[in-house]
Amino acid sequence: MKRHRLIPIAIVLLVAACGSTSTESTEGDETPTTNPVPGTVVLIWSETGGCMQAGPNCARYEISADGTVQTFREGAASVVASGSIPVGNVEAWLDAVRATDFEALVARLGPGEMTAAFDGVDYSLELPGQSLTLSSVDVEFDVTEAFFARTQDLVTEAAQAAPLQLESR
Repeated sequence: MKRHRLIPIAIVLLVAACGSTSTESTEGDETPTTNPVPGTVVLIWSETGGCMQAGPNCARYEISADGTVQTFREGAASVVASGSIPVGNVEAWLDAVRATDFEALVARLGPGEMTAAFDGVDYSLELPGQSLTLSSVDVEFDVTEAFFARTQDLVTEAAQAAPLQLESR
């Protein structure tokens, strides 16, 4: 009887361990440094808007700490392309994430713009390990900011490693 009660607890612990990231912090440091487990998604970049006009051609790139890239058609659950980028490039980007004060960054940024309403493309980025999501509709993705410049470089690499093949309706 006791064995049956332990099985759900073991399953919960196993599921929690599979999706966890390790964090380190130093005394007096208010922001923990996230060190993702290899294979953990560290960046989700999504496109919406005009890329849907000729076909479902808006991409969502999921980049993992180990350099794995998976590309999805925005709104779809299945992977349409996969590839990899050098893990060193992901680690350099993660260093930029760790060095960024996101509260200060957002305060410096200008307002975003909804370009999808005029057949343009809007972007969002999510940092799952940081519980942060930014949208180009809300804030300007200013590439003169080091974080956005490095992010754009990483997304360009991801798109080349796992390109979304265009579809027509």
